[in-house]
Amino acid sequence: MTITPIKLTKPASLQTATDTPALLVPTPQVSANLQRSSSLTKSVYRAEQQAKFLNLQAEVDVLLEQLQTIDRQRQDRLAAIDPACQE
Repeated sequence: MTITPIKLTKPASLQTATDTPALLVPTPQVSANLQRSSSLTKSVYRAEQQAKFLNLQAEVDVLLEQLQTIDRQRQDRLAAIDPACQE
């Protein structure tokens, strides 16, 4: 039994971009689609970032209120113990 080597070739439908560099040149339609896609991604990204920023800002406001309440309570306790400690 002998094994005969065979030569494999790619069908044209399976060629990659490196096989045919002309496929890498964007046409005006592809370029316009990429720009639209990019702007949609940016607007969605901006909306997501804006939502995250607003949520963080709300959290900061709540934490600041809590801190101010704790500070007032501390000052009230100190004033009850020693009226001269009021700031």
